[in-house]
Amino acid sequence: MQGLFLIFNKGNNMNYDFKSFVRVVRGTEPQFSSYCPFHNDRSPSFSFNSETGLWKCHAGCGAGSYEMFLQMFKSGLNFSRHIINVKPYPRIQRSLQFKLVAEYLYQNAEGQTCLRVKRYEDPTGAKSFTQESITADGFWIPKKTTEVLAPYQYESWKHSEDCILFVEGEKCADMLSRLRFQATTIPGGANAWKDSFVSYFDGKIVRILPDNDKAGSVFGDQILKSLKPVVKDIRLVQLPDLPYAGDVYNWFTDGSDKSDNEKMEEFLRLIE
Repeated sequence: MQGLFLIFNKGNNMNYDFKSFVRVVRGTEPQFSSYCPFHNDRSPSFSFNSETGLWKCHAGCGAGSYEMFLQMFKSGLNFSRHIINVKPYPRIQRSLQFKLVAEYLYQNAEGQTCLRVKRYEDPTGAKSFTQESITADGFWIPKKTTEVLAPYQYESWKHSEDCILFVEGEKCADMLSRLRFQATTIPGGANAWKDSFVSYFDGKIVRILPDNDKAGSVFGDQILKSLKPVVKDIRLVQLPDLPYAGDVYNWFTDGSDKSDNEKMEEFLRLIE
């Protein structure tokens, strides 16, 4: 988050150039509104005045004030260090611990990229996700797309006759793809299933590998019920010895006495 506070002198006046790091959604000089750059803002909650330097997040993330912005400029500290050392904003301090580790792209029915999912993780392994949609002029904004989406990696398996592995999460799908399987998921996790996904699986062979928790069980049952009328063959696969809330990524990567070849042979038997 370095470089988010750019201030320029104009004679004796200070001009606070917020527009250099946020995308203005509405407003006229000097008062503007935008998506808050300090949290996963789903509506334009961030307001700022380019003349006074006064700014505030109205969504309650804790970010705001002329004083804080001016202190950052005078101190020469980067944004995250200033937040942690100078101002007690717990929610922002926690969000700053999350680092972007991956980005995943989704296409619409015409194969056009329209959604970007970002995955963040903190030092404890906790995860968080944001979704961004692309505007007509090519800008990514923190907002869920309104377009009808194709399942993840659809372009890579739409003509394939191989078994499609339906997992819960892009990280699992990417790992299986690296192992030369056809894999897919949907954005938003266990509660995001829509009937618009059904037609993409017409005539396919599908194996569902849900996470080992209650949400995963509900997710798997929902997909099974929705796809069964249109697929060639489908069933749920329960991976043995999977810890609670574990997934297929954990099953392949967690410590085991089995060799990689033995693990792969067992997996192939489970999904056949």
